[in-house]
Amino acid sequence: MSQDDSSPLTRDIAPFGVRMPPDLKERVAAAAKASNRSMNAEIVATLEEKYPAPRPPPSTDEDRLRFLRDMVDTIDSDRTKTHEQRLSHLRALCGLIHEISDRLPAETVDAIMDGWIQPPEFGDENFVQFAIYNTAVLKARRPPPPDAPEE
Repeated sequence: MSQDDSSPLTRDIAPFGVRMPPDLKERVAAAAKASNRSMNAEIVATLEEKYPAPRPPPSTDEDRLRFLRDMVDTIDSDRTKTHEQRLSHLRALCGLIHEISDRLPAETVDAIMDGWIQPPEFGDENFVQFAIYNTAVLKARRPPPPDAPEE
């Protein structure tokens, strides 16, 4: 683990004893050796990976829009929630995406959402309405191409 200015010095960290079964200790020792680390460093690295530090909240509208876009994907893949629960969360996110998109220039919204694909799994009418609404929000922010036929 590398030391940076925000990390406490090793001598300032209180020891924390852990009882573990011998076979687990052997596996940790083998992983530590393979990673060229001490067992303590291996355990800390594993815990850091499993329990990452919380990210600071997004501070700009651009970061908020990226965060919400990513949340849609996270909610879509959350199988601990029912379809109805996920759909409810997605509708709420759509409203927030719309609100934030209104405050940003169309080019910024396009750049952030470029290449992002709506979750395909929701095939019922409610999700189609969500997708149409979300697409309409973004589409309305884009000027039509000069040669586009009027709708």
